[in-house]
Amino acid sequence: MIAASFRGFIAEAGVRSGDIVKKDQPMCSLDDRDLRVERARVASEREEHLLEHRKAMAEGLRFGLAIAALMTVPIYLIYYAVQPWPGAWS
Repeated sequence: MIAASFRGFIAEAGVRSGDIVKKDQPMCSLDDRDLRVERARVASEREEHLLEHRKAMAEGLRFGLAIAALMTVPIYLIYYAVQPWPGAWS
């Protein structure tokens, strides 16, 4: 008797009840069609998320550049706005 810790289906049985087997001899192979379909689905989802990530990064970069530009102008203006005019305090 053979027991497995997971559910699945046997695709091919290489031995029958009562057969003598050697060490490391494959006794059967499992049907992995469901796993291959799941792997393809996950790979597809991963690609979709990577594409969304790249778009978000591109948008973030554009957004970040816009924020940097907006922040640079007010700081520049504030710097000159708070500076006394030459000779104003004399």
